[in-house]
Amino acid sequence: MTGSSLAKIASVTLLVFAVATYGWYRLRPRAPYPVARISSNTFNRMNSRGQLLGSGPDTLVIFSNYRCVYCAELFGTIDSILTTDVSSFTVRLRHFAHPSVDSSSFLASVAAECASQQGRFVEFSRWLFGNREQLEPFLGPASARASAVPNLVSFDDCFESKHTRSLVTEDLRAGMELRISGTPTILTRRRMVTARLSSRELMALVSSTK
Repeated sequence: MTGSSLAKIASVTLLVFAVATYGWYRLRPRAPYPVARISSNTFNRMNSRGQLLGSGPDTLVIFSNYRCVYCAELFGTIDSILTTDVSSFTVRLRHFAHPSVDSSSFLASVAAECASQQGRFVEFSRWLFGNREQLEPFLGPASARASAVPNLVSFDDCFESKHTRSLVTEDLRAGMELRISGTPTILTRRRMVTARLSSRELMALVSSTK
């Protein structure tokens, strides 16, 4: 076989491979929501702080807001899954609430941080999401009483603490660094998603971290 014949065969083979690759790319299943790529370094930095839920090997970092109805739905989904099997996955929940945009959601995040110090973060978050449309009357001491936080004095001191508020501000800055456009925003080791996810879609996202 001549050199020119071999060259033609190689060219045809490359063309077929290119067409097949393009076809796979266009026809492969895609997520029904926008997905952005992030680096492992970015994920590790974002995974350095936040409230931990679950004890599974695969971690999601979630930026959330107590006013957000989709965040409430996602929290309810996560809460239900982890109540059934706490080792399904791990969530690190971070706040995305700007004090000058919605002071009530910011203060709700501060209150949740204080509840976490008494081991009541999940219970308190359930309560906050349940009252997300009218947070104002329930913040501060009243929220602690309504949601059965054990130590009211400790809660009040924490709620007024500059340190606690700085933690929520730190989360906000992290979200702004990512240029988050809405909540909930979910991070895996390779992807960032801002979307309303069903239970099935959430578990598919968890599986993609493996």
